[in-house]
Amino acid sequence: DRTHVGRATRQAVNGNQVRFFTIPSPERRIFLKVKEFRSEDKLTGFVDLVKSGRLSLVELTKLSIIKPSYNEAMSLGSKDTKIVKNRQYYVVKGNTLVQIGSSKKKLLDAMADRADDVEAFIKSNDLSLKSRSDITKIFAYYNNL
Repeated sequence: DRTHVGRATRQAVNGNQVRFFTIPSPERRIFLKVKEFRSEDKLTGFVDLVKSGRLSLVELTKLSIIKPSYNEAMSLGSKDTKIVKNRQYYVVKGNTLVQIGSSKKKLLDAMADRADDVEAFIKSNDLSLKSRSDITKIFAYYNNL
């Protein structure tokens, strides 16, 4: 497919032919095709490379559609369809994605060689595994040990 915009021509590419792509911005973002990795889960799409290093962190965003729940007879509920983003974190070990979610145990298992140091770092800095910036700090710390 080609779309003509002024003098420029843009061409669409099938996602199956793309291994990775980048978005240039103040914080350059790299997206990797999940099919390039092994995983126990049946994953599709692209993961966002949050932090790279000897142990890398990626984020997969899944969209869920919540249908309207409005009941006209009772005049209750929502009339709007909602799209909810669910972010899931994975550790890249070799060529495998291992889901850690927001589980401290799974994270420390993935960082088993320095788990005590990482756990102390999390506690002393009051970091949350639900925060993207906090989990990025944890991986930066681990990769610098």
